[in-house]
Amino acid sequence: MNFIKQNYQTLIIIFSIVCVAIFTYILYKWLSKGFRPINEGFMFLPELNLKFPISTSPSTSPSTSLSTNISYQIPIPANQLQDNQLRDLDTDIIRNVRVLANFSKTDELDFYQMYTIIKLLKGNYTFPYDPSTITPTYLTNSQNTIELSSGAIKNADLELYTRIKLELISALNKLIIENDLYTKYHNYVFFKIIGSNLISIDSISSPSSPSSPTPSPSQNWIFSIKIGREYKYIQFTLYFDIDVMQDGSNCVINVNKVEILGIPIPNDTTFHSNQHTTDMPELTQDTSNTDTDIMPYGEGMFKQADTKFIDLMEVSDMSPNYFDNDSLSAKIEDKIMAQSKDVYFNSHKCFSLINGKSKELPEYKWPAFCESYHPEVNQNGIWDAPCQLDSDCPFYKANKNYPNEFGKCDKETGKCQMPQGIIPIGFTKYAKQEADCYNCGMDTLSNKCCSRQADDINAENVPYKSPDYIFENDFQLRKQNIKIIEDNGLHVNPSI
Repeated sequence: MNFIKQNYQTLIIIFSIVCVAIFTYILYKWLSKGFRPINEGFMFLPELNLKFPISTSPSTSPSTSLSTNISYQIPIPANQLQDNQLRDLDTDIIRNVRVLANFSKTDELDFYQMYTIIKLLKGNYTFPYDPSTITPTYLTNSQNTIELSSGAIKNADLELYTRIKLELISALNKLIIENDLYTKYHNYVFFKIIGSNLISIDSISSPSSPSSPTPSPSQNWIFSIKIGREYKYIQFTLYFDIDVMQDGSNCVINVNKVEILGIPIPNDTTFHSNQHTTDMPELTQDTSNTDTDIMPYGEGMFKQADTKFIDLMEVSDMSPNYFDNDSLSAKIEDKIMAQSKDVYFNSHKCFSLINGKSKELPEYKWPAFCESYHPEVNQNGIWDAPCQLDSDCPFYKANKNYPNEFGKCDKETGKCQMPQGIIPIGFTKYAKQEADCYNCGMDTLSNKCCSRQADDINAENVPYKSPDYIFENDFQLRKQNIKIIEDNGLHVNPSI
């Protein structure tokens, strides 16, 4: 009897141990599956790597310098992404495989940095503007409707309104540059005006001055502008309260108040130069340089305001002009541009120069990500596509001292022919290295004299027309054009 009782107790103990083991195993598998720990890279970065104080230059005046407690943030890996970023990035990668980084070219000022900068905008600004010599521009009748425009813009001088906005956005860009609030890996990208809404214009009387005892008429302007930069995932809506006064042939504006109304997320982070030139004053039509054109859209000043007018009799909240021809054309153009952008990006690749050779970085499929700074190669990527025309190549017909077509595009490989001494990167780009040239002279043993020849040409000290670049297999063609080359003061086959 004691033996049976002893065995029964042993079986109960064994059964209990097995149950506890099974329960522990199931609990472990469930926890490891449902709550897998993720190591966030940014949590282990030392504080010194996250930010550093801005140094104020002694030459910078106190009114345009930032306080030393405002810190500039170095781009760090981010654990939160906006919807636009998610569309640009690959979403098929498991979350804990890698930490998605905030690329340097998409890094933007935060709210506190922008707030500090705009507070420095307060003050007086003077610019040439003589209304007697300028024909004011107003909205046309077709544009002067409550659906297309609202507020005081219907009665505003658009020329003066544009000049005021240009002065303010230029002052903002100047302050950001002076205070070094931009990523050092890239050239400064200018803020551009995306849209604006002129809220009110009221006449006021400015106090008289000793030189002008009669008070000068002035106006109080209240408006908002939306500004942004290409490849940035946020924009800023700024509210301005300014006084505008005419002082002879100059216009004086005094910024009374400037605030941040919001930080909208753009639908598209790229800008294009398509614009209605008839809507743009001549002073802003700088089609030669889209980087410094701070009003990229000519129709931007006529954009619909962020305001909805309530109609108690309406049966639908859909915009009445949603299906008109202009809106349909705009939607079709956006669709065509989106499709063209896919083809354009798919034909491009990202490259870097590693150990003196061009190497592709296949993981970067978007120009902003490619051209950002990459610590693994200690350089910015280069976004490039195969050449299609000879004119796509930087050294096509670069040697103008005799008839030739050196430097043209190889249609099969998509690569451009480069002069000797040049290190090609990608298809059409090259490293910052001087090419080899003929006729460097007896006073040098090097053939790196192309820049010196270019300087002599600019100074009009020599008869030849361009640096005498060396191309592969060019001897026979040079020999055929010996007279032309010698007439330009050069030798066909000099001892370099």
